[in-house]
Amino acid sequence: MKKILLLALTIAAFSSCKKSSDNKATPATTTPTQPAATSGTYTNLYNISTSGPIAPVADLILSGSTLFGMSPNGGANGDGIIFSVGTNGTGYTDLHDFNGVLGSSPYGDLTLSGSTLYGTTQTGGLYGYGVLFSIGTNGSGYTVLYNLGSTGTAGPWGSLTMSGTILYGMTSAGGVNTYGNIFSFNTVGNVYTDLFDFNGTDGQGPQSSGALLLSGNILYGTTGYGGSSGDGVVFAYNITSNTLTDLVNFNGVNGYHPTSSLILSGSTLYGMTQGDGTDNYGTIFSVSTAGTGFTNLYTCTGVNVGTPISPLGSLTLNGSTLYGMSQLGGNGLGLIFSMSTSGSNYTEVYNFSGGSGGAAPYGSLLLSNNVLYGMTNQGGTNDYGTVFSYSL
Repeated sequence: MKKILLLALTIAAFSSCKKSSDNKATPATTTPTQPAATSGTYTNLYNISTSGPIAPVADLILSGSTLFGMSPNGGANGDGIIFSVGTNGTGYTDLHDFNGVLGSSPYGDLTLSGSTLYGTTQTGGLYGYGVLFSIGTNGSGYTVLYNLGSTGTAGPWGSLTMSGTILYGMTSAGGVNTYGNIFSFNTVGNVYTDLFDFNGTDGQGPQSSGALLLSGNILYGTTGYGGSSGDGVVFAYNITSNTLTDLVNFNGVNGYHPTSSLILSGSTLYGMTQGDGTDNYGTIFSVSTAGTGFTNLYTCTGVNVGTPISPLGSLTLNGSTLYGMSQLGGNGLGLIFSMSTSGSNYTEVYNFSGGSGGAAPYGSLLLSNNVLYGMTNQGGTNDYGTVFSYSL
């Protein structure tokens, strides 16, 4: 339970990140009319209890018919847990309980390669700044691959992206400038490399719980702060040339504090910001991989029932439809929403209702065979959160 207070403070900070937007040009926005909820089927697959994860804040991944997830709280030692559960809600298994010495407070998502899961923790390990780890999908063979903090790295925030034998990730406060960095880790030989150190003007404090987006030799991502206005950036990092380019500098009006991962469709990136827009409730945006054509697709106003407030997690794409979640908004307990990639047809998909209906969804949605899977931070029988599915 000791991590829940920190989580609550983090959420509160996200929801109160108002920035001044005086004397700044207003981008074109789409303001859809208030729609009715859709008619899919919500299922509470698993009620999280004190013996398992508590208040999960990351995403699920899928292998066959098994969902894998983590929580920075709960488990036998209170330092977090890795778990699995079937897509039908059965077969819940505690795969690993973190214990501090070998890592604690896993915040991002797991990355799957064959029968091996990879991930990071924000704290714990030899130096107290987190670890990179691997574990079998059956819970065996937990191994600390690298203790962060020994070479200026600190606090990995987010998930790992894998290409071949190389994992890519970011820290929120590491690197030579302590503004965060991009790193790689080769699982052959366990070789850690500091690829790029943010310096503030090109970005600062990457805080996405998701992963870097890899396309060809380019890694795309966001930082929560830094850039020309200090409000965060969308960046492209070229692995081959070791160069970073800011594609978007947020300035308050066009959004503030991006904390979601990016998704890619063709040559267009989609993402979300936590704050500002019109009423400081966040935005949904698109931009080309060349950094042109930035569009504020949707401004979260928080005025009408069914609108998201400060959306967390990342968007999920199904054809030309984007799906996302907001911890606030809806009836006040969060919602699932959808909209087209053009910014039209905003739709309230599901309003969380508390109890067995879940509350405060945190993270991103996983789509498989027309079913969305996710987790809530609250709600369920014990009010410690739920694992749920929603059939479209």
